[in-house]
Amino acid sequence: MSVDEAPPVITLIGSTYVEIVQGEEYIDLGAVAQDNIDGYVPLTVNGLMEVDTLTPTPENAPYTVVYTAVDVAGNSASPAFRQVAVLAACESPSYLCADQLPSVICASCTPLQPTADGLPTEIQCTCLNNLNSRLEDELGTTLEVFIPPDDEVPPVLTLTGEGTVGVTVAGTLVMVHEVPLGEEFKPPAVIAHDDTDGDISDQVTSFGVGAIDTSVVTPPDEPFIVTYSVSDQAGNSAAQVKVIII
Repeated sequence: MSVDEAPPVITLIGSTYVEIVQGEEYIDLGAVAQDNIDGYVPLTVNGLMEVDTLTPTPENAPYTVVYTAVDVAGNSASPAFRQVAVLAACESPSYLCADQLPSVICASCTPLQPTADGLPTEIQCTCLNNLNSRLEDELGTTLEVFIPPDDEVPPVLTLTGEGTVGVTVAGTLVMVHEVPLGEEFKPPAVIAHDDTDGDISDQVTSFGVGAIDTSVVTPPDEPFIVTYSVSDQAGNSAAQVKVIII
């Protein structure tokens, strides 16, 4: 009996570097780990809980999410990494009023004239819950307000065609499709429906289809990955992944 000494291989779903705006929810697309003997093996994810979207990350210091996996024989995969940068929602020196989320309210203070003794006047800046597009109070506090649309429900993506459906540790739906060697891969129809915008299937984008080559058998640890994504008019997004094995 041969000894299993080959570790599983981890493939990230999505980009290795992600930027989100302060206050937005971060949804990790996850990864898949495949072993030459055990097939798909469980993943361990570290660093995901540390991602704080309320505070911008310093320049060149994004959060790092680490994915690891071990097969039944105890072989450890080389870890995969994803960096997550949180961008400031408000231009400096203004700041985000976190207690007003999901509304993005940027508050900034305009200094008053110095007092008689030449000392500057201390100003207490307050985030006000006001829905006007621009306000200025007697202290010179300026609020620039953006009210997001009420629609916060993402569209639903449905992959058609053959394949086994699974879910990554991040909750992303994955369909694994095996294509016979030499047989043409026909991209499946993808249906996208939004509760507000209706049928938005024509707005679905895909990444990775052009790289699929059915003339060569895929190595056990290198399947083709196709990512489908769509966004509604309110900016809510959805994604699904198809893993192609030749």
